Amino acid sequence: MNRIRFQRLPVRNAFSLVEVVIALGVTSFALLSMVALIPMGLMQAREASDTTTESQIVQFARNKIEMMPFASISTLTNGYFDNQGLPTTPGAPEQIYTVSYGVTNVSMSTAGNSTANSMFVNTAANTTATIATNAVVVQVSIVNRTVPGTAATNVFPIVVPNSGF
Repeated sequence: MNRIRFQRLPVRNAFSLVEVVIALGVTSFALLSMVALIPMGLMQAREASDTTTESQIVQFARNKIEMMPFASISTLTNGYFDNQGLPTTPGAPEQIYTVSYGVTNVSMSTAGNSTANSMFVNTAANTTATIATNAVVVQVSIVNRTVPGTAATNVFPIVVPNSGF
């Protein structure tokens, strides 16, 4: 009689319940760590966006200052901007940034004394300056109304020389 021989198929081992639980624990720990970084990344993205917008506003202010006569720089008025750095009207719902200007006279001494080429700051108004005004420093103060506290205000100085026009 011929006997039929059955071959045994190879046994496939599966993961045990303990291995699955450990793998889930390691995976959840890694995912929770990454999820915790999301708020920090969003905050950094917002700060970068604010910095970019503020630099656009300062460039806008610098262009405005360069286009006006030197004698009328002290008459600069507040400006209002949206979240893209574009001018807007005061009180508009899209108004995010308020810009104010502070003007300080700066005079240069080129006399041949020991203080040659030093810079003197004269805080008198342009019309009553006792030293010839060669330049002004315009402090552009930008207030971001979406950020609480004093961190919302940034000041950028712009030195404007008296070009004679």
